[in-house]
Amino acid sequence: MMGVASGLGEATVRRIAASGVKAYILDLQKEKGEKLAEELGDQVRFIQANVADEESVHATLERIESVNILVNCAGSGEAKKLDFSGMPPARTAGAKRRPFQP
Repeated sequence: MMGVASGLGEATVRRIAASGVKAYILDLQKEKGEKLAEELGDQVRFIQANVADEESVHATLERIESVNILVNCAGSGEAKKLDFSGMPPARTAGAKRRPFQP
């Protein structure tokens, strides 16, 4: 999993680890990544990597014996409430009324 030391990636790796799947956390945030891996147990390992750099990702993936699923949650920004007021009702009705269901 790439970019998972915090935010959506952290939530995702927590869910994956809870199911007993072996996971690697790839992130620049060494302290957060190591702490998260330690908290989640022996099946989770942290590798510091710059997931925005293709060479760094390739070099890191060569250190891992196999990859069955790759999840990229790297990103930055701030969370904020979306404003649908300027959009036609037909395009936003579902987004406003239906809760997310995984």
